[in-house]
Amino acid sequence: MLIGQSIWWYVGAGFLLGWVMSTLIEWIWFRQRRVRPEAAGRARESTVRGIVAEREALAAERVAASTTAPTTTQATIDVRPMPSASSYPDPLWRVRGIGVIYQKRLYEAGIFTWHQLASSDVESVRNATQAPATSDPTLWIAQARELAEQFDRVGASYTGPVPDDFTRIDGIGSLSEQTLYRAGIFTYKQLADLSPQALARLLPEAAAAGESIDFKIWLDQAAQLSRES
Repeated sequence: MLIGQSIWWYVGAGFLLGWVMSTLIEWIWFRQRRVRPEAAGRARESTVRGIVAEREALAAERVAASTTAPTTTQATIDVRPMPSASSYPDPLWRVRGIGVIYQKRLYEAGIFTWHQLASSDVESVRNATQAPATSDPTLWIAQARELAEQFDRVGASYTGPVPDDFTRIDGIGSLSEQTLYRAGIFTYKQLADLSPQALARLLPEAAAAGESIDFKIWLDQAAQLSRES
């Protein structure tokens, strides 16, 4: 009798344990089914938010670009066309023995180019420069001929106004002065009539110095020198 009761007890316990295990397995399976869709939903939601954010950022960039980027009209405002010269003075100071003072005197005498200097006679050059007797203008004439050939200026002449001395303006050296001459800017008035943007375009190397160059100050000095001359 006791043996039969023990058997039934084990059977009941086994049935109960099986029911508990089955219930637990079913709960775990149901939980997994529930969590997976939620995770997938969160992933999809995150992806959608990312796409929306990306599109909004792209739209903002386009709006910013359209409001800050200069249009063709804005980019060219107050920038006058750069002038050009078909003829211009040469840097006569490149001839050994002729400095900026002699160059100015030669310009005032109507000798503006290496070719014109090479075509002049010795006495005319001496008188124009007011050089002392110890100087030898023959050497200057020979060097001018060589420079004219070297830089393809044989036959070059200039008949415009006597160029002003732009080196009197703080910041403009002899090289920048010659650049302006080649661009057709010969006088203080012509220089003063430029806009700062146009002057920057004519002198890109000076413009590369950035904020250390204030072209408006140069133009103001040119205007003052023009009034004084």
